[in-house]
This record gives sequence, structure tokens and C-alpha cells, in this order.
Amino acid sequence: MAGTSASQAIFFIASVIIASVVVAALYGTTGSLSGALVVRNSHLADQMRSDITIINDPGASSQPGIYVLNTGKTTLDNSSDSIALLVNGVYQTVLTSDIENDDGDLQWEPSEVVNLTLGINGLTGKSVKVVVANGVSDTEQL
Repeated sequence: MAGTSASQAIFFIASVIIASVVVAALYGTTGSLSGALVVRNSHLADQMRSDITIINDPGASSQPGIYVLNTGKTTLDNSSDSIALLVNGVYQTVLTSDIENDDGDLQWEPSEVVNLTLGINGLTGKSVKVVVANGVSDTEQL
């Protein structure tokens, strides 16, 4: 009888040790997964509050550039490095990105318009897509 209870105690202690090792491994994985989900949720919430709209037709307008209105609820980055412009699917360099109706703080806030100037002319008949840093985009067929 004493041998049976000793072997059962050894098996019990071994199973507790193995269970604690498994819990420690899963805890680390769960912690990193929940951190990634928090970051992803924050990014998606930012995208849902952001929106842009191309408001002119550069091919039919005498004003140079592409005018983009911030129609979302968040402030966007208007630096030319953070705005991607694709003409017929080909990346184009944005030379300048000036806020037309800025209130003096130099930030692209909701209801403000940014004028994007390009190094190319003749956009008639082409597809123009503007993408801001958080992934929000608008496409216009000119």
C-alpha cells in the first residue's frame, strides 16, 4: 500500500509540473496575441473614423493639382511623404501638399482641403487614386 501511494504522489507532482509548464508557455503566447489584437483594433478604429474624397477633376479644371477633402473625423498627415498617389496604378511623386483652407495650425483636419501637385500633366482619361498613411483611399476616374 505504501508503494502505491508513493507512486501516485510522484505521478501527481509530475503532472502538476507539466501543467504549470504548459500554462506558462500558453500565457506568453496569449499575452502577445492580445497585444497584437489591441494594436490592430486601434488601427481599424482609426481607419473607420478617417475618410478622404477627391473633389476636383484635374483634367477638366484650370487649377493645377488634385484637391482632396478630409471628410472623416480625424486629423490626417498631409506631408507629401505620407500620401501615395497612383495614376493608372503607377506610383507618382507628390511634389507639394498644401492645405488650401488651413486654420493656421498646419494640420489636415476634417473639412480641410489639400492641394497635391504632381510632376506630370494631362490626367484626362486616367484613374487617380490617393492613399493616406493609415490606408484610407479614394479613386477618381478622370
